[in-house]
Amino acid sequence: MLAFLNRDHTDTRRYPDRRWWLALGLIVIGAAALRFTGYNFSLPYVDHQDEPNFYLSAQFIIDTGSARPFSMQGYPPGIITLDYLFQRFFSDPTLPPSQLIHWVRLISITASLGTLIVIALTGARVGPPLAGLIGAAIWAFTPVIVRHSRYATADPYVTLFALLALYQVLTGLRFNRNGWITAGIVSLMLATAFKYQAIFWLPLLLGLALWRLTMPGSERRAVLAHFGKLVLLEAAFLFWLVALYPSLEANQVPYWVAPTTALGLPSLATLADNLRVALSAVWLPLLWIGGLAGLLWLIVRPLRRVWFVGLISLVLAALIWWFGVSLFGVQDYRQFFAFYALLMILLGVGWALTAQALGRWLVQRGQTQVQAQRLALVIAAALTLLIGLPHIAASVEDAREHTLFDRRNALAHWMDISLPPGGFITNVDNHKTFNRQWGGYNGEHDYTLVEEAPITAQPIADWRALGVDYAIMPYNDYLTLPDFDQGRAILDDTLLLKSYPPAPDVRGPSMVVLRLAPIQHPAEGTLGTIHLLGYDLSNTRTHVGEPITFTLYWRADAPTDAEYTVFNHLRDASGAMITQVDGPPLPDVRRPTTTWDDPQETLVSRTFTLNLLDDLTPGTYTLVSGFYRPDDGSRLTGADGATSLTIAEIEIAP
Repeated sequence: MLAFLNRDHTDTRRYPDRRWWLALGLIVIGAAALRFTGYNFSLPYVDHQDEPNFYLSAQFIIDTGSARPFSMQGYPPGIITLDYLFQRFFSDPTLPPSQLIHWVRLISITASLGTLIVIALTGARVGPPLAGLIGAAIWAFTPVIVRHSRYATADPYVTLFALLALYQVLTGLRFNRNGWITAGIVSLMLATAFKYQAIFWLPLLLGLALWRLTMPGSERRAVLAHFGKLVLLEAAFLFWLVALYPSLEANQVPYWVAPTTALGLPSLATLADNLRVALSAVWLPLLWIGGLAGLLWLIVRPLRRVWFVGLISLVLAALIWWFGVSLFGVQDYRQFFAFYALLMILLGVGWALTAQALGRWLVQRGQTQVQAQRLALVIAAALTLLIGLPHIAASVEDAREHTLFDRRNALAHWMDISLPPGGFITNVDNHKTFNRQWGGYNGEHDYTLVEEAPITAQPIADWRALGVDYAIMPYNDYLTLPDFDQGRAILDDTLLLKSYPPAPDVRGPSMVVLRLAPIQHPAEGTLGTIHLLGYDLSNTRTHVGEPITFTLYWRADAPTDAEYTVFNHLRDASGAMITQVDGPPLPDVRRPTTTWDDPQETLVSRTFTLNLLDDLTPGTYTLVSGFYRPDDGSRLTGADGATSLTIAEIEIAP
């Protein structure tokens, strides 16, 4: 049995020929085009839930001078070190910590492309050269792989280094080279430095190093001596990581808790759940059926150019990764990227074996050996491409979607220049939109997340008592409010400020922004393209010497061709102006009337104050408002030629 497994089923060449490399180059170019397209998606808003963890830990190291945050949530130092280098040497302290995240994403994409190359080389090592190309093509165009290759997280790196470790050890075993095996152990250390779960492959790699004892011509003493060096090297690394490095101090770091208590033997249900989670993310039935059918040829009839030790090692590595991840309970599919890489190599081998079987069938039908091989390769490649077209189309659409503008950036900018600071409630879609650390917000005003909850969780009055000024809710949920009593009460007690309906040309959620206070006094009137909706007034009855404060509400059909200033006059019965207050219409000067381009937006003015003189004659006065150009004094006019709108009548007593 050992002699059969060690039989030379592969080519004696260490690497495939130039045509193979040309084909791989084309696959890499296609994969790179998909991944680099939209690499800076959503920025400055940080879309991914884990990316902020790492750059904030890096920033914390800089701020405190302590390396303990390297162990954030049990993560080893790899990805945080990468963020640290950028934060330490290239960051601008005036910008949020997310400012350099796009550079880390570029490196992550490069790591994913490196994984693609290692997949191709590993497939060609254990099977026919076509196996590596097919496995690489599957990795290149599978949507979930393409999507997560762009994130500045540990996943692309641990996958690259873990798979590289396996390839290097297999190469060292195949050609009996100590240096390759040592390099593989070092690569596994790098993988472990990005995620601890990579260490589960250590017994397999060390076992492969010992497998050389079964190979003809190997020197027992030399193999064992080299094995001892590998064990010492790995032990020194683990001693540094666990004992000398502050990994075990993770639970002492504020905000972060290492999940050390979650580790335990998985149940059969956990293993099944994790397998379902993993496979559902990359399942394409025809592709899997074809690949697995090809692998069955190994059972029916052993084929040449398949290295069984290498193939079995891939299967064992996949099983070990699946079991190792399951030690932490049911996990998200993001924990299985190394598992996916191995499966794609195996599928590539399966399709290549299918091509071999097809080639033999063609020879039996009268084709020459060369013609049969070429035709079989073309058919296998064409079938793989045809079956994978849905994945390719989905990846292309995913790349296009990542180039779109994220409307959470639009929301953050709009609120910053349009609304006074205040507290807000929202759902998970916008829970960090205004967080300078976690979400990349860089506005001038602060908006505090009071609670992540739906607006229906309690009455509006209770929300106001908690300091909530605004609610950002899903657009479709807002449309359902008229359908039930509580929803209608919410509509009566709030004011729709801005809506972001579903649209095909943007990223991010559809949503609306409500103010948790309605307009006090609805009103009507039009000047140019600007409509008066109503006003808030401190008091329609006041006394001489007391100020009058008021807020105006508008809606604009279109922006004005020049910037207009608001004038507010208090006039007596004869029309003479008694006092006035002029100024920019909105609280922020960055929202002049030339930017009023949304006919559905409710524009809330700054709070104006009219100061009444102590010697003012008591009586009835009229508050009027309008718009004028500061450069030439020209005013907006209504359809009747009026240049101002009556806001309210005010009784002024002694």
